[in-house]
Amino acid sequence: MLRTVMEKDEGTYVESQLLIMERNGYPEETYYTFSYTPITDDEGGTAGMICFNSDDTERIQGERQMRTLMQLGSRLTDARSKQDVLNRTMRVLRDNPQDIPFVQFRMVGEEAELFPDCQLAVTQRKPQIIESLDGRLANLTKGAWEHPPHTGAILPIFHPATREPYGYLIVGINPYRLPDEKYIGFFTLVADQIAGSLADLHALEAEREKSEALMEIDRAKTTFFSNISHEFRTPLTLLLGPIQDLLNDPEAKEVNRYRMGVAYRNVLRMQKLVNTLLDFSKIEAGRMDAKYSRVDIVAYTREARPARSAAPSKRPACSCSCPAVRSAAKSTSTSTSGSRSY
Repeated sequence: MLRTVMEKDEGTYVESQLLIMERNGYPEETYYTFSYTPITDDEGGTAGMICFNSDDTERIQGERQMRTLMQLGSRLTDARSKQDVLNRTMRVLRDNPQDIPFVQFRMVGEEAELFPDCQLAVTQRKPQIIESLDGRLANLTKGAWEHPPHTGAILPIFHPATREPYGYLIVGINPYRLPDEKYIGFFTLVADQIAGSLADLHALEAEREKSEALMEIDRAKTTFFSNISHEFRTPLTLLLGPIQDLLNDPEAKEVNRYRMGVAYRNVLRMQKLVNTLLDFSKIEAGRMDAKYSRVDIVAYTREARPARSAAPSKRPACSCSCPAVRSAAKSTSTSTSGSRSY
């Protein structure tokens, strides 16, 4: 770049150049934009050059972390299981090797050599910084850097319902950054997104289990109605035979024939109710389609014979009034009005 300016008398620049610099007593990841401008002398040649620079470190790091958080939120939206959440999280975090050179997730019970630090993170309910990470864990990845991370962080992921730890997110700290509040805050946001996705998944599973339980109850109810309907139909059918024989007996007394007529109508009504109940169970099971039709409510009301047969023994004052019901369409067949007192 200097040769371009001094020999060709052309200005040039480089944007967001990565430089490992010691500005605060330790090697630090920095990004600078440089602009080189030639300075001409009196004869028109290049006498020197002037360099302007701007520090882009915070902007580059902030954009990089924001991109990771946005991708994580987008990828976890339609996760179908807890393992799916973890797999998608690992893929997104590994796409940012600068801020997360090493990442690992451990379930409760898999803490092993990190057990004391994991327990401390759960007790304090905040990220726990661990030193000498390269000496405690094997096969550390380097990420985008020449050396593996020396410092790491443990972030507990709490279960949304019980608030007990579901697992631990273990990340390596950029070897050219200090684990300051802003950096650890980024990891905390990552852990919060994982916990939020697990909470949504937990709520979805609870709703699914509730729906399945309701469906099971509905199936049990349908089976019960179907079974009990069949159980009622058998004795009703057996009752109809003797009653019909007595009604057809020419030697039967009129009073007995009347009483058997009442019993016969009641048995038929009960049989019809049982058949209706069985039809409803078939409709709920999806084996029958309901077809609605107009009925004569007056005729159904007049068939309330049990009240009439019970009236002489109980001596109540009963009255049944059945006025005519005319349809809104003014049908030509209209029920006949009537009134009876018992």
